[in-house]
Amino acid sequence: MRHNLDIDIVRSFCAVVDYGSFSVAAEYIGRTQSALSMQIQKLEKITGCSLLIRNGRGVMPTAKGQRFIVYARNLLQMHDRALLDVTDQDITGEVSFGCPDDFGLFILPNVLKLYAQTHPKVRLNITCAPSPRLLELYKNNQLDMILCSYDYEKHMACLKKEKLVWVAAPDFQLSLDQPIPLVISESSGRDHEAAIRVLSQKNISYQIQYMTENTCALLGIIRSGLAMAAMVSSAVPEDLRVLTLESGLPPLPQLALSCHHASNKTGVLTDVLYACVAQTLQNLDKP
Repeated sequence: MRHNLDIDIVRSFCAVVDYGSFSVAAEYIGRTQSALSMQIQKLEKITGCSLLIRNGRGVMPTAKGQRFIVYARNLLQMHDRALLDVTDQDITGEVSFGCPDDFGLFILPNVLKLYAQTHPKVRLNITCAPSPRLLELYKNNQLDMILCSYDYEKHMACLKKEKLVWVAAPDFQLSLDQPIPLVISESSGRDHEAAIRVLSQKNISYQIQYMTENTCALLGIIRSGLAMAAMVSSAVPEDLRVLTLESGLPPLPQLALSCHHASNKTGVLTDVLYACVAQTLQNLDKP
């Protein structure tokens, strides 16, 4: 017997995978958690296999779930694009989106390309700032959606975990016998807070030599060979080197990336933007 996929159920499945939590996904799509669970059960009955599994980190896709999510995202994208095309909808408007400056370097290009495929006439107002500042703007209703980072903890639901690494120029000379020169964000972003915290915990002497909120300026300072910094691994340019633990530096914690999208701000403009962000982050781990 042939079964047909319900697009709403497919959308719900994607939300659970993206958020890694039934409760968070239920709030996002505007359903009760029990109703969402019933949708997933129906989907697993149709596919004849288990698609999700609960573990210590929340809800994760099974091996077949990981295969299915690729088709699910394509189905949603084609579904929404087809409706826009045949109904001759000319969607306009604007969305305010915020993300940390360093994430803007490696996720924004792809997010913008994906979004322009279905919403070419929507204007995106983009703000890049440290996560604490983005959260403040979001809570004050000055941004519609934000991608921000938190110190990762077990059982935390998030879109993606990112490794923090020590970064320096190829010719940077590290000596633990004298204060380590650092370049940090003036507003104390998550990465720089983590760097100072772990050095202090290990009683390793450091000196804040430079401060800047601009990632391009931060990279320029690192390239000068006069200071080092902590960065998310995905944002490290190829011309800079990642300092390994053999250098004597302590390991840095992981960051959790979450996309805040309040229920009163949901709609076709922000729903698609969220999907573009989630897809971009998922693709970062692919070769």
